[in-house]
Amino acid sequence: MAVKVLGILGSPRRGGNTEILLDQALAGAGSQGAETEKLILNELEITPCQSCDQCMKTGECATDDDMSLVYPKLGAADCLILASPIFFCSLTAQAKLMIDRCQSIWAAKSIPGHQVAKRRRRGLFISAAAGDSSQFQVAMPVVKALFATLDVSYDGVLLFSGIDAKGEIGAKKGQISIKPIGWVRNEIKEPKRRQWDEVVSELVLDPELTEATEGLEEFSHVVVLFWMHQVPAEARSQTKAHPQRRADLPLVGVFGTRSPARPNPIGMAVVRLLERKGNVLQVKGLDAIDGTPVLDIKPCFPGDALTEVRVPEWVAKLRCSGAC
Repeated sequence: MAVKVLGILGSPRRGGNTEILLDQALAGAGSQGAETEKLILNELEITPCQSCDQCMKTGECATDDDMSLVYPKLGAADCLILASPIFFCSLTAQAKLMIDRCQSIWAAKSIPGHQVAKRRRRGLFISAAAGDSSQFQVAMPVVKALFATLDVSYDGVLLFSGIDAKGEIGAKKGQISIKPIGWVRNEIKEPKRRQWDEVVSELVLDPELTEATEGLEEFSHVVVLFWMHQVPAEARSQTKAHPQRRADLPLVGVFGTRSPARPNPIGMAVVRLLERKGNVLQVKGLDAIDGTPVLDIKPCFPGDALTEVRVPEWVAKLRCSGAC
């Protein structure tokens, strides 16, 4: 049976940047054999939640409108993609209307006889904003709350800042598209400076890539490439930095540092591979926070370890842990 992928468009503008991104995501899922459907919220008549508390008694919404078409689609989807641009630092009214009306789904969970058998479902949030990346910070917790209500795992985000004019994202030249192969899972939620040597993480890869990991457990170490998704847009235009933001160290070009502030915030780490269980790799020493997209994994060969390297004098003043 084909995987069902439901894409929900929260933008009122057809053919805009958010819909372009959603269409590309659905096309990618379709190319892998998934059954895809796109739901356009602006074409539906959805009334705001009236807070009547009827759903707390019955598990069903008392309002009869087009949400009756949405509920079964939400329940049937194996993968849910919510795509909404940022309006006033949050989701669009169209998206928020639908989310508020999911109160009945949350209420039904506490009513005997309305329990729904849980299955593993995946969720993705796609968004574009005219401003910098800070504009996404309000919307993401709302999406996480929706996914939690629907028993959908919050597997990742595709966020594009500095995008405003209609179709601008499709007109940009010289860009490449990279699809994450998985996500980092650990207890580190914020990218604060810390010692990462003892941090144990899981690399949860796409189940379809399970075969690609076979034989990897024979290696003691792997090289992990990842996308530092919380690096703000303004930092990506930075050309110089003090290593580890220390004013006592020289100001040098970002390519001469391990600073995350760089045009393409790609991280790389050599980590110890503790265990492989199917599509999940347990590693130690990865300097990436929970939810970080994983781009690639390579085995570490003996020749990768250089014994003689030349470094500037300032390197001796610090202990490198991925952010020198």
